[in-house]
Amino acid sequence: MKNKYLGLNKVFSVDIPIYDIDLVVMIGDDIPALKKQLEELVKEDLRYKLDELWNQHDISLQGYYTHNDPLKVIYMSDMEDYYEFISVLSHEILHAVFNMAQYIGLKYSDKSEEAYTYLVGYITREIYKQLDENIPST
Repeated sequence: MKNKYLGLNKVFSVDIPIYDIDLVVMIGDDIPALKKQLEELVKEDLRYKLDELWNQHDISLQGYYTHNDPLKVIYMSDMEDYYEFISVLSHEILHAVFNMAQYIGLKYSDKSEEAYTYLVGYITREIYKQLDENIPST
């Protein structure tokens, strides 16, 4: 099935107020457009991390997670197949959740499992809500 988000080239953030973390999501292959949107979105005190993101990581990456500050980025390149997009995004959301938990000191256990799963659900809902809001009308 064709990916309905193909060519979107959008950057947005998912606020996670309970942990004071912003997850930045970048979708698309127009790197100059994504860079411009990202620079406008990221908090000024974390902009120095953008150079690290663009210079030290191949843009083929799907996720970028810093361990010592609250900047978390998921990058999704254009993917033709919608189901592959869903699969890769789900994978990256789980990586982001594990990284956020590590950042706040929440170790995975039977007792913390619900916190992880609620966060996965929340982030997934918020990402797809923003993606759907940004699909161009046909």
